[in-house]
Amino acid sequence: MAITSKQVVLRNVRIAFIQQLWTAGKAANASPSAKAKFNCTFLIEKGSDNDKAIQKAIVAATNEKFKANAQFLRDKIKGNSNTCCYIEGDMCRSGDGKIYDGFEGKMALRAGRYEQDGPPQIVTARNIPVGQGQPGAPYGGCYVNAIVEPFAYDNVNKGVSCGLVLVQFAKDGDSFGGASRAAADALPAIEEAEESNGFDEDMAF
Repeated sequence: MAITSKQVVLRNVRIAFIQQLWTAGKAANASPSAKAKFNCTFLIEKGSDNDKAIQKAIVAATNEKFKANAQFLRDKIKGNSNTCCYIEGDMCRSGDGKIYDGFEGKMALRAGRYEQDGPPQIVTARNIPVGQGQPGAPYGGCYVNAIVEPFAYDNVNKGVSCGLVLVQFAKDGDSFGGASRAAADALPAIEEAEESNGFDEDMAF
């Protein structure tokens, strides 16, 4: 599929919190007026090409939205999970204060899309659409490729969120919560980007 200039291709990242990947839902503490969303979390190695691409996209999105105030906004929302989709994995903790399994030392990218916009594409390694629990389907803890689209918003609050476009099973990993493992097909379906990330230190978030 064609990748737009605002989208980011993530390669071989672990996926977590997939409870609302196939079926849209709301957070337990969501307001009655909140809209249902499909969502999941991707675990990103710090300093990796994936990390650099996300940072670059966040800088571009905030620069476009907030112009001269973009850096101030980025500094303000950094590390705030309520207004920023990309945070330190060490900040993601359970009710007893423990860091979630697999999150330590990683970055965590929360991505989603509103139910009204339709579900994200979810495919096997052979690029075949797949349902939850079916052979070849992604599961919590496996590695996936994905297409996401960070964007800045300015409504009641200001911040950065991330759209979810596609999730493709890539390879097995240690499952979270004992989820079923997918069949290990190995045919990449997301085409390689024609250009490099073009990342430099000035684009760091």
